Amino acid sequence: MIPVLAGALAAILLAAAPAGASTTQEAMFQDDSELVYPPRAQVARTLDTLQGLGVDRVRVSVYWRLIAPNPESERRPDFSGGGQADPAAYPRQNWKRYDDLVRLAHDRGIQINFNIGGPAPDWASGGKGGIVNPSPGDFGLFTWAVATRYSGTYAPPPGQQYPPPPPPRNPNPLPVEVGPGGLQPSQSEPATAAEAPEPVLPRISYWSIYNEPNQRVFMSPQYVNRHEWSPRQYRALVDNAFDALVKTGHGADTILVGETAPKGGGERDDEANMRPLRFIRALYCVDKRLRPLRGRTAEALGCPTANQVSEFPRRHPGLFQSSGFAHHPYSLLTPPWLRSKNPDDVGMADLRRLTGTLGRIFARYRQRNRLPIYNTEFGYQSKPPDPFGFPQYLQATYINQAEYMGYVNPRVRSAHQFLLVDAPPYTQYPSNSYQYWSSFQTGLVERGGDVKQAFGAYRMPIWIPGARRKRPGTFRVWGAARPAPNGSAQRVRVQYRSFARRARWRTIKTVTTRNLRNYVDTRVRISRSGVVRLAWRGPSGLMTSRPAPVTITR
Repeated sequence: MIPVLAGALAAILLAAAPAGASTTQEAMFQDDSELVYPPRAQVARTLDTLQGLGVDRVRVSVYWRLIAPNPESERRPDFSGGGQADPAAYPRQNWKRYDDLVRLAHDRGIQINFNIGGPAPDWASGGKGGIVNPSPGDFGLFTWAVATRYSGTYAPPPGQQYPPPPPPRNPNPLPVEVGPGGLQPSQSEPATAAEAPEPVLPRISYWSIYNEPNQRVFMSPQYVNRHEWSPRQYRALVDNAFDALVKTGHGADTILVGETAPKGGGERDDEANMRPLRFIRALYCVDKRLRPLRGRTAEALGCPTANQVSEFPRRHPGLFQSSGFAHHPYSLLTPPWLRSKNPDDVGMADLRRLTGTLGRIFARYRQRNRLPIYNTEFGYQSKPPDPFGFPQYLQATYINQAEYMGYVNPRVRSAHQFLLVDAPPYTQYPSNSYQYWSSFQTGLVERGGDVKQAFGAYRMPIWIPGARRKRPGTFRVWGAARPAPNGSAQRVRVQYRSFARRARWRTIKTVTTRNLRNYVDTRVRISRSGVVRLAWRGPSGLMTSRPAPVTITR
């Protein structure tokens, strides 16, 4: 939501926040299938829903292959006008879905993170499908075109040069390999014959580069001759995209690198996904002890072989001067508090591995800045519909706990929810198989329209750390009035109900929020087992959190 207080007052409110808490972390959301591909009116309704949930920013996949002309041809198109860096050289209709979303979100005060990435058109990659060795130079020119179009000064000209291409086969950024019959997005509204110039497009000032480059379904190959290859490829993509953003006037914007998936596979198996910390070490040209690589190993990974400490940051400013490192700390099959067994994996409970690795790398290269961490994709599968997911009450519980874990980590800048509506299953597989459910059932709403418990839990989260203990005492209660305008002082009641028969809710404390995102962080005394909830009266009436249990075992 848009802050409603002046900057000076906001600073005062932030100063009153608990020490070490990430009270400014944004509520980020993603559901391309509901925001990019449907007709404009449906997109508007989805944005209204997200606005009611209190979403600050939506992450949107800007697919190179979806916008580029002739994406299934191996022959490079004859770009006219200003060439590949000119947005007018791309089919006008191919931009329309993004133009509509940007305008609609701007009207509602919802910000956008444009995640620019593949798949590439065939003419800019090493194979059909656009995931094999995408061309860094061509990607930089495409990024230049996107950045120019959404610079805040660009008015789309009339006319178009090419007919729109078909949509890509798998538009959703999924961190698991999927079958050939993946989600098929609907086309945007049909092209019109209107020739009048359109109004200036709103500015985008928040970017991230590619999606899960350590996963072979997004970038291939991961290894070549048992040497890490995708980090070298991604490094070149970042070089060109970062340069394009800076030169088009977006150098002061938020620019994120990484976008890494949380897990990987075999060690140096050419067919495996790469574990995120292994990927990061190769990306930044360091060994397991985080020392700059030398000799043949450095040469094989495209790293400098001399003067590494000064030469590597000079050659790759995007890796060091970006605004933050984006990561997807999924823990799909385990609770968010459970650490990953492999030390190179990074789930929600392992974020210190990530911050520690990046911090030591930057120190090795004598870089004073430390990249904050942005959670840009996260969620939990629910049962129903997915028989392999968690019961819906646990889905609701875990998304609240995960946001709290980000809140208490001052390096984390965003909390994320992936999907509003569950993705459809892959019907080419048996309905009782894991493959059938390997799409994402992480939504807050089932495909049939039934609202899950997670919907309310996301809108008004609550978490009580250490909620089970032997004796009565003081409990920390954390949560948020997410739909309230950012930076507004909101009165939130902490209510308690015992497990006694006919017990009723009673208010045990009233808290006034005093931070940018309207987080509640307080302590209350509880003497017997029961449940706690937050209650807040907003413009649409009374809202309450899910009931969070407190257990005293004496």
